[in-house]
Amino acid sequence: MRLTKIVATVGPASNNEAVIRELITAGVNVVRLNFSHGTHEEHRKVYEIVRKIAEELNKQVAILQDLSGPKIRIGMLKDNRLVLRQGENLTLTNNQSDDGTDNRVFVNYDKLYDSVQSGTNIFLADGNFQLTVVDKKDNDVICKILTGGTLHSRKGVNLPQLSVPIPCLTPKDKEDLKFGLQLGVDIVALSFVQRAEDIQELRQLIQSSNSQVPIVAKIEKPAAIDNIDRIIDVTDGIMVARGDLAVELSMERVPILQKQIINKARNANVPVIVATQMLETMVENQFPTRAEVADVANAIFDGTDAVMLSAETAAGKHPAKVVKRMVSIIKEAEKNCYSLNKHQSAPRSDIQSAVSSAAVVMAEQVNAKIIVAPTASGMTPLLVAQQRLGLPILALSYNESIIGKLALTFAINVKKIPMPQNFEQLFDFAHEKVRDMGVANKGDYMIIIAGHPFGEGKNTNLVKAMMV
Repeated sequence: MRLTKIVATVGPASNNEAVIRELITAGVNVVRLNFSHGTHEEHRKVYEIVRKIAEELNKQVAILQDLSGPKIRIGMLKDNRLVLRQGENLTLTNNQSDDGTDNRVFVNYDKLYDSVQSGTNIFLADGNFQLTVVDKKDNDVICKILTGGTLHSRKGVNLPQLSVPIPCLTPKDKEDLKFGLQLGVDIVALSFVQRAEDIQELRQLIQSSNSQVPIVAKIEKPAAIDNIDRIIDVTDGIMVARGDLAVELSMERVPILQKQIINKARNANVPVIVATQMLETMVENQFPTRAEVADVANAIFDGTDAVMLSAETAAGKHPAKVVKRMVSIIKEAEKNCYSLNKHQSAPRSDIQSAVSSAAVVMAEQVNAKIIVAPTASGMTPLLVAQQRLGLPILALSYNESIIGKLALTFAINVKKIPMPQNFEQLFDFAHEKVRDMGVANKGDYMIIIAGHPFGEGKNTNLVKAMMV
């Protein structure tokens, strides 16, 4: 059974019922709605389709709302594309009517003219195109094209040499958040986080809407690396957003930063998503490169909880094939990764951690097929997952608010149950759900880890081995 989670972005190539059904059937655990693109009604339609199909297929699929944040972007281009030729000039303007005609392109940052000077490097589309400023005139920024190619509409703009003073939460983000919470999203991701206060501001907005939706901090700015420990302390999840991170800090630093961030987050018991260009060539091709396969596998070996597909499923030619390929890479990597990863989390001295460790040891000794963790807060299954045993973890809960919190976490499958009246009823629920999952046969062992007295949500202090 695959344990690493898959996040898939839905976009123009996949925003219909047939393809979404294929994605969920293939193994998608979390559907990402990218609010940098699309209208509220388009996102509502996808949300409703995902909920409908997940219920029909009896699968637990979470929905992640990705807020666009203060992303600097170019505008719409005539025919949706513009060929940039190396050595020619490209003019960046604040005039929204400029659509690439006469090599003039709109940029949505009104302080661009004042921020740059001759020699400033500007990158477009995750660093695929490099410009350098050669002149400024009449509120236009005139750049020389150093790296050419075909540029598409609404691509990102990076200014790695500059500190851009833009609030992390934009007015658009606040409107999008309000819509997403009303819709019922399970997780909210915040782009361009730079400090812990950005997460705290978002949490206050969420709580003011009487919601407890978990937050994922996207790490893609140098300031976020500087403040990573404090960010991890206040967030519910981390995304290693390698596209902007590579442009802002240089691509050569990304592999070691990925490992360091995953290690820090795992020690804090915070789930991690590794994202961007994981199987990028499958946007066009039916097979990934060998390097992409190694990249996905190495993210598994690093200990990530989830891997994410962006353009591959949102705009690619083969969305379902990409997910199937991702599943096969993960399964092969997971056959070999637990000797590298298990029991490597930072030691803790509290009772819950000690009992969780005991459950893991017991599972190994009796060759259990699954660990069952009834939970009100989500903490118990998180502590077990942190140790990377290589077994599925079944989280049983009557608390719907923890579904998003656990949806991204390695090995955890969440099943909703009614509030048990006693331990006997809880054990009956455990047997029923384990049989439904098909991961254990009659006579196999499962380990149950829970708190006694049950239902108080205070202490995890009970471990029990039971035969299926």
